[in-house]
Amino acid sequence: MRIGIDLIDLVPKNNQGINVYSENLVNGFIKFNKKIKLQVYVSKKYSEFAKKNFRGKNIEIIVYNQQYSYLKILILKFIVFISILLFIKQNKLYKLFKNYFFRDFKNIIEKKSDILICPNVILNYYGLNLRTILCIHDIQHEYLPKNFNSFQLMERKITRKLSVDHCNKLIASSKFLKDQCSYYLNKNKNDIDVIEEGVDFDLFKNKKYKNNLIRNFNLPDKYLFYPAAFWRHKNHIFLLKAINNLKSRKINLVLCGLKKNFFKQVQEYIIKNKMRNVHYIGDLSKQELIKAYKFSHAVIIPSLEESSCLLVKEAVGFKKPLLCSNTKTFLEKSKNFKIFFFNKNNLKDLEDKIKKIYNKKTISKKFINSNFKKLESFKWLNVSKKYFNLCKKVY
Repeated sequence: MRIGIDLIDLVPKNNQGINVYSENLVNGFIKFNKKIKLQVYVSKKYSEFAKKNFRGKNIEIIVYNQQYSYLKILILKFIVFISILLFIKQNKLYKLFKNYFFRDFKNIIEKKSDILICPNVILNYYGLNLRTILCIHDIQHEYLPKNFNSFQLMERKITRKLSVDHCNKLIASSKFLKDQCSYYLNKNKNDIDVIEEGVDFDLFKNKKYKNNLIRNFNLPDKYLFYPAAFWRHKNHIFLLKAINNLKSRKINLVLCGLKKNFFKQVQEYIIKNKMRNVHYIGDLSKQELIKAYKFSHAVIIPSLEESSCLLVKEAVGFKKPLLCSNTKTFLEKSKNFKIFFFNKNNLKDLEDKIKKIYNKKTISKKFINSNFKKLESFKWLNVSKKYFNLCKKVY
């Protein structure tokens, strides 16, 4: 079986979730000892990274060099803009133009592959003459529209809906996300499979550090760690209020992640309240992120909602205590892992749980080691096997 994986939208050396997921999935397939031929479709700017990092006898790197790409992107964005002005989603028009722009890509895929996996949320051609598996990581635009401006919201609605409608199988990383996709995007639940994201065990290798320095910043001797992009639903302000109310206890908090729509508000709150115990250290590289995890006392995730969350598995892998909000997804994850919860709508409860976890009153090595053992089943090799079994099923 010839399995294609579409990575043409990825940029190299990026530590965002899409890259982490997609690159580890490919490497899982490479390690997977089955007689499969793997075609990885990449852009020209990503090709050097792909050739260096994806190596195996069963893999072919196929470089797709799209002509006039900036002009095509501009035209597609103009269609989105028209949709906003007319208050009508121009899905058919968007599909018509995008399929025309990517017709050469369609021909390459149909010639080279028997089935296509797209782990990058949206399809680049709607209606391929082969079976297509799409992985969608969240549809927060449907239930948290305030996170986006009008253009972002319309673009997401058009591209996600078209992609979901034109895939044969949709992959969700949690039952919660599966239910969301069925409800909001009108996808038959029989066409949605749950495959949880994997985790890269190379992150957890023992490594000694000469210092606790990251980008000229000395990490505190003890701190809570929250690595997350600054979206509204990540609930940074709620966490900061709790930390601010516990000023007398001098609890350190380290933040990192991309400066998304809500970064300015978070930054302003920190400055206004003179929170010198809260430190934002930037959008970290992979090695910097590992270091920040290893020096942390505990990991905290106060999100209002998540479709899934790789942070849970990373915290477990680094053998850190984990304090999460009581979202449906995190409660679902607690079937596998021991997680300490707080009520996401109760600030006092968060404050109490922070005090306990910071003072080691709820930490047990027994639970932490048990969590790590359970993590074995989430190696990317095992995730790739699940994808392969699904490919056999739909092919």
